[in-house]
Amino acid sequence: MQGVREKASRGTPDFPLHIYKFRTDTVNVTYHWHPEIELVYLEKGEFTVTVNGESFRASEGDIILVNGGELHSMSQSGAEVLFRSVVFYPELLDFASKNPFQRAVLEPLKKGKLCMPRRITPEDACYAKIKKQFMRAVSAQKTDFPYAEQIIALYEFLLVLYKEGLLLSSESERAQRDDI
Repeated sequence: MQGVREKASRGTPDFPLHIYKFRTDTVNVTYHWHPEIELVYLEKGEFTVTVNGESFRASEGDIILVNGGELHSMSQSGAEVLFRSVVFYPELLDFASKNPFQRAVLEPLKKGKLCMPRRITPEDACYAKIKKQFMRAVSAQKTDFPYAEQIIALYEFLLVLYKEGLLLSSESERAQRDDI
């Protein structure tokens, strides 16, 4: 399967984050990749997600996590689907002075040494915490300091994944966990 690098501009040069909202009866996001991290919350409906050649059916409530550089697509037709995406460069979370979280989590995530799980479902123990931070990032656009709120929400999102042991050290380790 051939993938194309998506060249869409995200946010602004000072704040490279973009939030998308889609309500449609046809999802046709062709196979592509980008260096940004993409978080997708499926509010209504179902669609098929393919990441690095592996496909799964995402259902209402699922949160799909796409690591930077991963080939991915989404497809569905027939029934209405509503989903939101938060797409951001992980460098957005960097501080000039590297803190322990940056060294232990963000740097390995940016280099592909740590990977997020493919999805979080409503059945997962950490789902409520993850969804809360996703929605916080989305709704922050309506606050006095949206950029600060979004950065804090994304840090919290990643911190929950870290505390729950869901950041995996390699593709093979993630594949083994996905098979459980």
